[in-house]
Amino acid sequence: MIYSATNFDSFNETMASYSVIILLSENYNLLQKEAKRISDAIGGPNAESEMRLTRYFNQEISSKRDEIMSLLQTKSFFPGCQLIMLNGLPEKNYKIITEIASEWQNGDAITIVTMDKLSKNSELKRILQSDRSIALVNYSGNSLNREVLKSRLNKDGIKFDGSEVVDALLEFSKFSSED
Repeated sequence: MIYSATNFDSFNETMASYSVIILLSENYNLLQKEAKRISDAIGGPNAESEMRLTRYFNQEISSKRDEIMSLLQTKSFFPGCQLIMLNGLPEKNYKIITEIASEWQNGDAITIVTMDKLSKNSELKRILQSDRSIALVNYSGNSLNREVLKSRLNKDGIKFDGSEVVDALLEFSKFSSED
């Protein structure tokens, strides 16, 4: 299942039914923030301190494949979902995603993967079309417009009368990073 980042709020209700959740963007800071938000939503804010969240980074993912696969079915002493986070997974190593999805059973650890981009003719994209246990949230090309900005500000409890402030923020955003 492929989601756009703008439709992501409705995605939260069904997160526990996916074996793998892939976050796709070239903005590393955004990916880390979103991965944290998702892991908190699934496992709770104490998942890391309760050792229910295990992180791996791009250089070590392929060399620790067996360890990652054994974590998939490991149960915690604490109540709540186990989480595996694969940060910066290169597209060429996508087979670990399909391996996790094929081994995964309800109640196993949920894997959150961050990736910077997929090639135009990506094999992983083809797999996502048919595999209902893997979700991809695409943050790439997410342009900031008036409605998106207003909803983000409202989510943080910030409201403005009129449109001058929102227009000024939109103009400013054209000359600054996505962060």
